[in-house]
Amino acid sequence: MSASLLVMLLGTPDAAAQALPLETVDDADSPKRRARRLAQEGAEAYESGDYGTAFEKLEKAETLVPVPTIGIEVARTLVELKRLRDALAAYARVEAMTIPDDMPERFKRVQRQRQADARAERERLEVEMPRIALNAVGAVPDELRVDGEAVSLESRSVTLDVDPGRHEVMAERGAEHFRQEVRVGRGGKVVVELRFGERLSPPSTPLSKEPADLEGDDGSRPLLVPLGWTAVGLGAASLVVSGTTFARASSLKGDLDAQCPSSTCRSSQVGFDVADDIAAYDAFRTASVATLAAGAGLAVIGMGLLVTPLILDDASETTVSLGPSSVELRLRY
Repeated sequence: MSASLLVMLLGTPDAAAQALPLETVDDADSPKRRARRLAQEGAEAYESGDYGTAFEKLEKAETLVPVPTIGIEVARTLVELKRLRDALAAYARVEAMTIPDDMPERFKRVQRQRQADARAERERLEVEMPRIALNAVGAVPDELRVDGEAVSLESRSVTLDVDPGRHEVMAERGAEHFRQEVRVGRGGKVVVELRFGERLSPPSTPLSKEPADLEGDDGSRPLLVPLGWTAVGLGAASLVVSGTTFARASSLKGDLDAQCPSSTCRSSQVGFDVADDIAAYDAFRTASVATLAAGAGLAVIGMGLLVTPLILDDASETTVSLGPSSVELRLRY
């Protein structure tokens, strides 16, 4: 809460009367006295973080005495409540306020300064407004609503200022229906394509994301993450088995090299015990190669599954095709 508001409305009764010269000081229940009391209560609620109560008190005070020093605090409280569209309207209302002619000049200067502050804060807020861009692809819908409010799409595209959070887009054309939920944060933008007469496009991705905006992905993408980690884990286990079998095969090869100096061992020459060692060596060597290949393959597949959701976030359309011996993933940007 600005210091000027406290000086204007919470100071001495005479000062408040000069700042708000709509009633006499003798009237204990005059609009300006009630406005001063409500503004004080609103200021205290604002400082304590109770923005709901602060807005309620300040809005009543502004209704009683519409001056920029109160109006700008109403707008600032609306910003804290994340009601940004209402805050823009409140700032514009402050800029358009008429300062009473009979107000002392020193208070007029304060009021004019608050109007200048309101203009600057409004311009900054306009840059940070969350936005939803609606584009008609193909036929234009007969009816379009965002959060239940009708929206005109005469030029086939429109961009709306919205409050931060989740929003519902609904459209109809004949028997076709379109519904999509999107989430956008402050400074973010979501593009929604309205497609009729063809397969509807999947939900679009916010162009500018905040941590809270990452909610709402379709149900298939989160499944890729646990599958990816499972594949990576199995691949790592296979590599461990490969290393173990390779070590055993190496040990057997060392024993065979000692028993077969000529590097040629036949059961008829060295006996059945050495033949069994040869068979074991071949088995461990084959297992080592097989588990190494399986482990590497699983690790690559797992990493691919973990990276795929990140790629899908940047793709406007994805298509998966399954063949007898292949899987094809197509992305359109």
